[in-house]
Amino acid sequence: MPRQEEESWSDRLLKQKPPLFWWTLTNILAFCLALSSWLFCLHVFNHPDIPRNYQLLKSIQRAPEIIAFSALEAPKGSSADPKNLHAKYYNLSPEERELLNSQLLRNYLTNYKDTILNTYLRGQFQVMATRPLTSQDMITEGIVLQAQAYIQPDTYLPPTPYLVVIELILPNAPARAADQIHPGDRIEIDKSPHFTSIIHAEIIERAGDESIVYLSATPLVYEYPYTPPRGEAFYLSPPKTLHLESALPVIKPTF
Repeated sequence: MPRQEEESWSDRLLKQKPPLFWWTLTNILAFCLALSSWLFCLHVFNHPDIPRNYQLLKSIQRAPEIIAFSALEAPKGSSADPKNLHAKYYNLSPEERELLNSQLLRNYLTNYKDTILNTYLRGQFQVMATRPLTSQDMITEGIVLQAQAYIQPDTYLPPTPYLVVIELILPNAPARAADQIHPGDRIEIDKSPHFTSIIHAEIIERAGDESIVYLSATPLVYEYPYTPPRGEAFYLSPPKTLHLESALPVIKPTF
């Protein structure tokens, strides 16, 4: 009598389970796959501030487009002078700043669907450095200027430097603009007409000296020309695309 071959475990399993079991298992796996895909898409669209998500959205032509607000439709937000800015950001822990910066960038990319954290810059500043933006910067066209905040401690005293430094990113400013703003120039920033919003905050530690609050900011309203300290006024426009692999700040602080 011929010897019967021993059944494998898979053969026995297939005989033991009814067709309904396999149909149910297939549907459960399909549901899990669909749920995972939905959660992944939700994560990508809700977090365009993450560079890999932004790149994926660009590849399918769904990257968020930054719009030009009018002065009447500018996002809601408080305005703060250097003293208030210092108080607002100085005592944040590194973890809190990281979370804040993610949300600030996300708000900028999504055209301020959420305005709770939106803060507009105002005050007097003295230019420290100016340079054109490049393809290696987060915003690739225009200029960026670095400036020291000044405050007037008393009516009878001249303005003095304060522990806040900003970098003002002017998207799509013409090439000549970098030559119209020089180190030492004084600039005045108010909420209107350009609604310059803070999109990043850092604390710069200094050996033997007090730390500095270092802020990146950019206008949200472009319908009015920007007037430099010298030369002709020029218009700005929102960036068409961003290079999120380059993190803020644009000008790395060296002080």
